[in-house]
Amino acid sequence: MGRKFMSVQNILNRKGAEVFTVDPTATVRTAAQLMRARGIAALVVETADMINGLIPFPYQYDLAM
Repeated sequence: MGRKFMSVQNILNRKGAEVFTVDPTATVRTAAQLMRARGIAALVVETADMINGLIPFPYQYDLAM
């Protein structure tokens, strides 16, 4: 039997489709605080209309607030 995987749409339906971004000039502390406040696991790093990267969840826990 093949494994059945959850679709991205199922995740969006459950978690919501809102995307949070941070400017590359923001401090890591600011990014971690935003992640904690919003209860999110990642932030998209963006300038103007260009995506520069992604900050994944471990950083929000590695930092002392």
